[in-house]
Amino acid sequence: MQRTRPFLLASTVLFLAACGSASASGSSATTTAAAAQSSQSAGGTAGTGSLDLVTTSKYGKVLGSSTGSVYYMFSPDTKTTSACSGGCVAAWPPVAATSATGSGVQSGLLGLITRTDGTKQLSYNGHPLYTFAGDTVSGATNGEGLKAFGGSWYLLNSAGVEVKASITGSSTPTSAGSYY
Repeated sequence: MQRTRPFLLASTVLFLAACGSASASGSSATTTAAAAQSSQSAGGTAGTGSLDLVTTSKYGKVLGSSTGSVYYMFSPDTKTTSACSGGCVAAWPPVAATSATGSGVQSGLLGLITRTDGTKQLSYNGHPLYTFAGDTVSGATNGEGLKAFGGSWYLLNSAGVEVKASITGSSTPTSAGSYY
């Protein structure tokens, strides 16, 4: 029952983002983007604070910001290109470039990509990084394993490797998203 609430919140955000991207006037997309940015402020605005490791109750230490937001990778991305645009950006804001890193972060894995709008997005081990509008409190991991916008979303560990959800709660990683 405890998983239902984050799932409903995530589903609502994704639905609103999808509706916003289909809008001819663009006002729904702007409103959705503003709502996503507003909801992100509880866990830290995308790119605010230094790149750090965040301790989560379910996944241990994952990549995130010093303000407690966790960062995600998107499976269709390449090392140089983000596949998230339009309504996707409203639900999954890209992490802005930062040069500050905390302990446990491997600076040799840091990188930048240039998005189609010309902005710089932080990447780690070749994965462009994103926050999730459904993570409204520090340390929340509601986006882990979600399938949306043509791909899957995963947390990253300090080595820049996908952290996948465990169905049993054991320390053995299994296929993500099977219980969402």
